[in-house]
Amino acid sequence: MTRIMLIVTAALLAGSLACSKEPTAPAKSASGAAGASGAVAAAPAAASTAAKPINANCPIGGEAITADGGTATFKGQTIGFCCPKCAPKFNALDDAGKVAALEKNGTKLPQ
Repeated sequence: MTRIMLIVTAALLAGSLACSKEPTAPAKSASGAAGASGAVAAAPAAASTAAKPINANCPIGGEAITADGGTATFKGQTIGFCCPKCAPKFNALDDAGKVAALEKNGTKLPQ
């Protein structure tokens, strides 16, 4: 457990340092469609066709998510990011790391 937390902490720290965006005010949270799939796929944000992210803050950088930050799908939920560099870092985490990153930045996955 300590090893997982160390890996998650290192990934979050690296993500915070890699993002080039300036911190902004947190965005409003929106709910996405529920599903059972654990598949993760990075995709550019498309306002009219993609589900709205369930998170207001980036799970990697901790900053407010942006329209150009991209999205990923995790357990049927759309996750937003603050910049395009964060989605691949999120995708590289195991499921426990993804849940920890989301919860650290204020997002709890629906049951």
